[in-house]
Order: sequence, then C-alpha cells, then structure tokens
Amino acid sequence: MEAIGAKKIKVFGWRACQNILPTRANLAWCRIIKDDSCPIRLRHSESVIHALWECGMAQDVLGWVFNPITKKLEWPT
Repeated sequence: MEAIGAKKIKVFGWRACQNILPTRANLAWCRIIKDDSCPIRLRHSESVIHALWECGMAQDVLGWVFNPITKKLEWPT
C-alpha cells in the first residue's frame, strides 16, 4: 500500500512542477472556466504556486499537517 501512496505523491509533485494541475488559472487558460480567482479568498489567480504555497488556506493546512498539536485549523466562513 505504501508504494501506491508514494507513487501518487511523486506524480502529484511532477504535475505541480510541470504546471499541469487543474488549477483555476490553468482551466481558464484552456477556456474551460472564465474566472481564475482563488475560490477561498477571491483576490489572487489560483495558480499552482498560489494553491500550494501562497494561499492563506494552504498555509493553514500545511501548518496543521506539520505541526498538528499547536496549530488550530480554521476554515473560512
């Protein structure tokens, strides 16, 4: 089972590095959707970098994953 999970993480990382994840910016570039704004904060274009690192929600999730005891995850309302 671990080999399957590791392979999926490797493929996800490769797709992120190649900028081929289905982010809103990529979907808008392919003309699948019109608005590429981040659905969480509605301020920035949802690129791979934004979705994985820059977005406040991504930072909260990463902080919770790497330090679950001291970080309280708060979802926007």
